[in-house]
Formats: sequence, structure tokens, C-alpha cells
Amino acid sequence: MTALPLQLSHLLAWHDRWAVKSHIIPLLLIYPVFPLVLFPWIGDVGDFGILDVHLYYNAETAYNLLKSYDAAAFANYRLCALTVDMVYPVFYAFLISLLIASVLRRRYTAGQSIHWLRAAPFIIMLVDWFENLTIVRLMDQWPIFDADLANMAGLLTFTKWSLLAVVMSLLIVVWLLSFKQSDLKS
Repeated sequence: MTALPLQLSHLLAWHDRWAVKSHIIPLLLIYPVFPLVLFPWIGDVGDFGILDVHLYYNAETAYNLLKSYDAAAFANYRLCALTVDMVYPVFYAFLISLLIASVLRRRYTAGQSIHWLRAAPFIIMLVDWFENLTIVRLMDQWPIFDADLANMAGLLTFTKWSLLAVVMSLLIVVWLLSFKQSDLKS
């Protein structure tokens, strides 16, 4: 096994220091502020909500959704996409990566390659940012509508949710395996 670069080793050590209950629990308690307080700040955007929360949408769906917004809903959605919904991915990526690190260290030693799984939430964060910026670009061009850009936004949304499902599934599997290993040690 090759040694990790010194900078990466320092980053992982810093990350490990954060992956403890005394940091994770407050972050878990803060998490509901986003869906319960900050995102409702968007205001009423119609019956279908915002594009981000759909699993997937095509250009026609995106067009109909954007067309359904009144001026206030349109402006609120755009502002939220550029503010709260840019901070939220940083928060959830950090929280999920800490949960992953906390679970992984119960079963795997520090040098094992599975620890790269901690980086996955930050990949999701980048996809989420690109999704937000693509949606904002669609809104900035409105009433001109770029179907290719809308399809790309839909694909980014699907990619975000798919990656999140895979990462959370892996986290649950590794967490369950950590109990199995704990039972074997007893």
C-alpha cells in the first residue's frame, strides 16, 4: 500500500477529529433548519414546488413549472437557489461525510481505500451546485427557454438524487456491518 500525500493525510486527520458525536449531534440538530425554516422562505411556488425536489424532469416539465410561477415566486426561487441552496449542499456534504467517517473507522483502518467514500458527499455537493446554477441560468433566460439546458438540469437533478441514494445506502450497509464486526469481537 502506498502512503497518502502529506496534505491528504492532514486533511483526513482533521476530518477524523470532527467525526465524533460532540460535533455530529449539533449538526444533526441544526439540519432541520434548512427544510423547516430556510427553504419555506422560498414562499409559494405553485402546486408542483421547485425543480430541485423532483427526482427527474424533462424540458417540457421544467417549462411548465417555470411558466406556472408568478413574478414573486420566480424571484424567490432564483434568490434561494443562489443563496440558501448553495449553502445547504456544503452543510449536508460535511454532515454526511462525518457520518461516513464515524462509521468507517469502526470497521476499517485509516489507510484502507474505502475511506475515499467520505469524498462522495462532496461530489454530490458539486452536482447540486451545478444543478442550481443551471436552473438559475434557465430562469435568467426566461421567457426564452433553452430545452437542452432544461434537460441538462433534469439530468443533474437525477444524478444528485441517485448519488445521494447510493451513498446513503452504502453508509447504512457499512453501519450494519460494523455491528456484525462488533458482535464478532465480543
